[in-house]
Amino acid sequence: MGVPISYLDSSAIVKRYLREAGSDIVKELYMGAYNGELAVAFSIFNIGEVLSVFGKVSRKLNDEQLYATLRRLLLSETRRMVRLKICHVIPLTLSILKTSLDYIGEFHLYIADAIQLASAKRIDATDFYTGDKRLCEAASDVGLNCVYLGVTSPSK
Repeated sequence: MGVPISYLDSSAIVKRYLREAGSDIVKELYMGAYNGELAVAFSIFNIGEVLSVFGKVSRKLNDEQLYATLRRLLLSETRRMVRLKICHVIPLTLSILKTSLDYIGEFHLYIADAIQLASAKRIDATDFYTGDKRLCEAASDVGLNCVYLGVTSPSK
């Protein structure tokens, strides 16, 4: 059996490059991958979604150089990790799209979220990391061990 595979949704990938709640957990995942303890995975679709987030942030800050830097970091690190066989970039296949349509109907998800669930299931991911509470619940419902990276409010 190979190393455990941790699937990262787009919000989790963003936390690798922009500091926000959950960034420390994602940093540990990447360090675990570099140390040979696990592999990370995400869909090719996630790369486009993450680049869109980078564009939105750079426009908000009026800093086009920020976009170029974040894009370069994401793409170069992903290429490096794929070459090292510690990152799996899941292609968007017809089978994944079909499963995604089922998840849209079952969980009332957006297509992007459904694609992420179907991709994680396709590769038998050990864990599913997301900053989206609703997506985390759906991931748990399809049998994935979900780790929620968002902010949780303290108990009263």
